[in-house]
Amino acid sequence: MQTRMLLSCLVDADRLNTAGRLLVQQELHSEHRLEQMNIYLDRVADAARKRGTAASVLNVRAQVQQHCSDAAKQSPGVFSLCVPTGGGKTLGAMRFALEHAAHSQGKLRRVIVVIPYLSIIEQNAKIYADVFGPEAVLEHHSGAVTPLMRSERETTSTTCASEEDEISPSVHPRTIETENWDAPVIVTTSVRFFESLFSNRPSDLRRIHNIARSVIILDEVQTIPRRLLAPLLGMLRELAEEWGCSVVLSTATQPAFEARNPRQTYLFPFGSIKPIIPGETSAAMARTLQRVQIDWEIEDRIRWEELATRLAEQRQVLCVVNLRDHAATVFDGLRTRLPSEEQTGLFHLSTRMCAQHRLRVLDEIRHRLGAGLTCRIVSTQLIEAGVDLSVPIAFRALGPLDSIIQVAGRVDREGTASAAAGAPAGKLIVFRPEDERYPGMDYKAAAAITQGVLDEFESLQTDHLRSISDYFQRYYESGGTGGRGEHLADMRQRDNPYFAELADAFEMIESRTATVFVPYGEGASLLRELADTRQLDRDLLRKLQRYTVSLQRYEFEAAKSQGLFEIWSGSDLWTCDAAQYSAEKGLLPQLPAQAFVV
Repeated sequence: MQTRMLLSCLVDADRLNTAGRLLVQQELHSEHRLEQMNIYLDRVADAARKRGTAASVLNVRAQVQQHCSDAAKQSPGVFSLCVPTGGGKTLGAMRFALEHAAHSQGKLRRVIVVIPYLSIIEQNAKIYADVFGPEAVLEHHSGAVTPLMRSERETTSTTCASEEDEISPSVHPRTIETENWDAPVIVTTSVRFFESLFSNRPSDLRRIHNIARSVIILDEVQTIPRRLLAPLLGMLRELAEEWGCSVVLSTATQPAFEARNPRQTYLFPFGSIKPIIPGETSAAMARTLQRVQIDWEIEDRIRWEELATRLAEQRQVLCVVNLRDHAATVFDGLRTRLPSEEQTGLFHLSTRMCAQHRLRVLDEIRHRLGAGLTCRIVSTQLIEAGVDLSVPIAFRALGPLDSIIQVAGRVDREGTASAAAGAPAGKLIVFRPEDERYPGMDYKAAAAITQGVLDEFESLQTDHLRSISDYFQRYYESGGTGGRGEHLADMRQRDNPYFAELADAFEMIESRTATVFVPYGEGASLLRELADTRQLDRDLLRKLQRYTVSLQRYEFEAAKSQGLFEIWSGSDLWTCDAAQYSAEKGLLPQLPAQAFVV
């Protein structure tokens, strides 16, 4: 890590000099940002009261803010923030970070918010921009299309940088901030954050010296891949112990990251994670925010047709399934069961839709739910974490327990119905689909562990913290010898570490996908510009990031035979015909039949 930090300083200094720029090191101004946050929180609380948010929910959110403020006085280290869904975790974590930085007397110099899903990063970045102003927040996606900007030879070259990786003096200042993370508040993805720390690329390493002396908020930390648990936790521990960082493990379902026995060397030592909210208080909050009754209907498999019929019987409902193909099947089945006048309130959400498309659909969903209109949503897991919406009832295919609890957090989110009933009024039905496939072996193992824990505890609910802890213990233990990436952690401890070998072996995303640019909305004109200029510069690339869909390699190869084409011959930049991008479901695996009618 010392070698990485030294190289980071060298590369950043060299490129700032090449660009003719001085070192900026923007200040956090934590006290001023706290004042901005207090104003924003008052505004949010007033809006929630006008919406009819239950007093119990508002009280819990106020308690979370107070606990975050109190805990901020502690010395830097590793902290956990376990807040039930709907308890104000996003803003609570930021309050802790700012007050913690203020108490550090300048030792902590920026806040880095690490989010696992591209589907929610824009939402959280927008919240922080509303609080602090857009100039204070730097939003840096992992960007599936970023490798298109990189030189293939850079991964094997022994030189510091390739020609196309240098920065010209004409580059906009915000571009340089994105490259070296010199901003008060950074909002980025887990992929971007961790792959930078494990990379051997100068362009990635350039920013990591600015990670030192930061407050790092890991949102939805339970999504850390089990196969990389050892190197990731080892890196976080090292950042806290040797590089002046404070790490906040933020989640609604706190994973078991502390060792319970000597064999668990890949975890933090027992007692080393400092809870921002004491365990008994967190449990009381979970009981207070218990707004949902989970019905486990997993004895028998349910056919898609039966599921669609049950969804059609509800005016407002959310259904979450495990695969994109499943979402498309349920959506089509539901549409055939609805009269034409109700089909305007039917929505599909999956990563076959580009980010801009999903954001527009989510805005329309929130409007219809708030107005009391019919609204039926069929989605993949992308809606589970951080998406702020509330339905009276939801259905969820059997999967990992933490994912199921996340869906419960979208049911009666403001607690209005539960407050009126004096008991949990929301309902979540967990079902076992007829096509019981999963998006990966770890995911499948987690679903099996969920059922095992359910067999032991009989009825799992969102406030059963012991059963959730037991779930995570079993999940990490079931990885087997080496199943948590211990070999990668060992590679970092060698006297002569193999940086390139580690970089090649470390991948946050298990299977690399292929990127397709789609002609949705403004994306169509951007693609025309790209076709005319044949220049994918940084500015155009960042605009196009919201108009991309990632396909698994086998999906990509199949789609190529069905209508995908290169933007220009030999570019290896792919797009689709407008007919292949559905306004309802996004990129279709194949051209619809009407596309062949002339």
